[in-house]
Amino acid sequence: MTTIQSSLLLILLGHATAADLIFMGSVYPECTTCEEQAYNLCDTSPPADPWADRSFATCFCGGGVTIPQAVLECFDICDTVDIYDMRASRMAAESWFYYCAVWFPEEVCPAAEGWLSEKYYREQCGGITAGSGGSGSGGAVDEED
Repeated sequence: MTTIQSSLLLILLGHATAADLIFMGSVYPECTTCEEQAYNLCDTSPPADPWADRSFATCFCGGGVTIPQAVLECFDICDTVDIYDMRASRMAAESWFYYCAVWFPEEVCPAAEGWLSEKYYREQCGGITAGSGGSGSGGAVDEED
């Protein structure tokens, strides 16, 4: 089952929010709340399908150049509340890289290796390597302080 199929299944079952179309949800309410807030920062009414809205992706992905501060905060929150070692922050980070590599492969892919499955990385990122990125990124995704 793909990420999109899993997310759509959660929504159909009534256990998901729009942010789950990217983050896939969390068992920790604090993590889920943060993910929803980060998702909603980009637009007062986020798109029904974030996979089809480039303006949303540009905001949410920091143009592929920088992980937005709101998303970084979620990684910290998810890590802090993860008392059962369910890899909540890693799952949130993987979800961000998965989504953003679709929209900004040249900018995101050099930093995404190790965050994406080998198969998805090969399919989405192909021969993109550090230094081959576009948009003046130098091929890397920087974390904001």
